[in-house]
Amino acid sequence: MKLKHILVLTTFLTAASAVTYATATCVSGETLSVYAGTGFTCEVGDKIYSNFSYAPGTNDPTAAQTSVGIDNFPNTVTGIWQIGFQFGSNATGVTWVSPFSLDYTVTVDQTACAAEFGTGYQCSAYEAQGQFQDGSAASSNTAALTDVIGGGGTLSLNDLSTGSNTGQIFFPGITSSAITLTGTGLTATYAIEGFGLDLYESGTSPVPEPATLGLVGGALLGLGLLRRKSASRQ
Repeated sequence: MKLKHILVLTTFLTAASAVTYATATCVSGETLSVYAGTGFTCEVGDKIYSNFSYAPGTNDPTAAQTSVGIDNFPNTVTGIWQIGFQFGSNATGVTWVSPFSLDYTVTVDQTACAAEFGTGYQCSAYEAQGQFQDGSAASSNTAALTDVIGGGGTLSLNDLSTGSNTGQIFFPGITSSAITLTGTGLTATYAIEGFGLDLYESGTSPVPEPATLGLVGGALLGLGLLRRKSASRQ
């Protein structure tokens, strides 16, 4: 095989490993009903959001009464990207007072990651921040929000003192995760008015894949053999 053929094959296989997505752009201000139960898949930053499923408790906001907010704070200076969804009631006087759950899937779009951090970079989440608002301060307050990040960990929040609770966990990098947000211990006295989860990530310099290294090595070997053959003719 000629050297130029080796180089062309190397380029082709490397390009074939890139993953692209054709999804809608996530829109802040839409209701959860747009996302849940419709098969809606969308992208914000470099995150693909899909598989939304919402199960409200008795007297909780319905999917149509829940507004979706989006955090999208890329930072090319620090190399940290914060992306996540926030959910709040848009119905006057209607809050989360019963057990509820919200599930969705987050997958990293590596093409969008490379566009943000640089060609060849790979992204993965390394930290999660969960939060909820309201829930009056009292020793008897059992209002809680539990965030389960598939492959990452569990973040449990219970508001006993501030009326607003935020917590963070660190975990090994994940590129795809099933997210479950579960509210418990809720009453009309200790209700939740809004909640959400953000993922933090940073781009990392690419590490050549073994297959790619092998092709490059083969190309270099071929180049060496061509030079050796040329020298022997002389």
